[in-house]
Amino acid sequence: MEIVYSRVAFKAINSLDKSTKLRVKAGIEGLLEVPPKGDIKQIIDMIDMLPESEQKLAFEMIKRMVLAWDSDFTKLTPLERERLIEAEKEIANNETVSHSDIDWN
Repeated sequence: MEIVYSRVAFKAINSLDKSTKLRVKAGIEGLLEVPPKGDIKQIIDMIDMLPESEQKLAFEMIKRMVLAWDSDFTKLTPLERERLIEAEKEIANNETVSHSDIDWN
């Protein structure tokens, strides 16, 4: 799978300090692994430790918490919404930067 970024995302990544860039890179690359690495993987591992009869309850609880915080998964600040709209336009116009072309250092 090839990872590409809009120019907006590329500029945002380049503006980050080195340690933050590396955390972003590790998080993105971790999501591509099977099973995924990162916070999501830790949650899944913890749920898997529960008895099977309680796993459904845990998933429902997490689902309810996510939906209570952001019911349509679109909670953004005005600036984030503006950047997202710009990024979507760039991606639609194939104006992207490859993951391997970013200077992560």
